[in-house]
Amino acid sequence: MIAELGGAILGKVVEKVSSVFKGAKAALDLLPDRAETVAAKVELAKAENQLTIALAELELERDKSVNALRAAEVQSESWLTRNYRPCCVVALVGIIVVDFGIFPMFGRTPHELPDNLWLLTGGLTGVQIIGRSAEKIAKTRARAKE
Repeated sequence: MIAELGGAILGKVVEKVSSVFKGAKAALDLLPDRAETVAAKVELAKAENQLTIALAELELERDKSVNALRAAEVQSESWLTRNYRPCCVVALVGIIVVDFGIFPMFGRTPHELPDNLWLLTGGLTGVQIIGRSAEKIAKTRARAKE
């Protein structure tokens, strides 16, 4: 979830920066001297490329830190640190099952769940499935090497 938020924020930054550069390029078209316009556009393109590279490097660093955090969680000695994601998934799925499966059997109308809950449930479930699959693949490969 944090990664998605970070990607969304960086995406918005890139959009804003691109719009600024587009505006600057449009303003350069108003210059009377064509040679100055071309030279300024080249410099502007270089600056835009450097900024895009810097933002891509920031995103890469963010992804590395998120992956390092997840690896540390998996290797932690604390039961709670290792298992809070699966516990959240079980709790959220339980809420959905009770609210939409059990309560309607007793004539109770299900609650209106916020859209973010579905996103959170899907994200946590996806991360949990991918994480467990990666663990099993790693164990299988380790056994195959032995």
